[in-house]
Parts: sequence; C-alpha cells; structure tokens
Amino acid sequence: MRRKFLIGGLVLALIGGCFAFMVWSVAP
Repeated sequence: MRRKFLIGGLVLALIGGCFAFMVWSVAP
C-alpha cells in the first residue's frame, strides 16, 4: 500500500513538473 502511494506521488510530481515547465516556457 505504501509503495502504491509512493508511485502515485512520483507520477503526480512528474505531471506537476511538466505542467510547471510548460507554464514557465509560455510565460513572457
């Protein structure tokens, strides 16, 4: 159960990082 939570957090962080990078690259 802990491993599933860890993997979920890792995927969430990866998606958040990609989203933040997209916003940063688009921002003037």
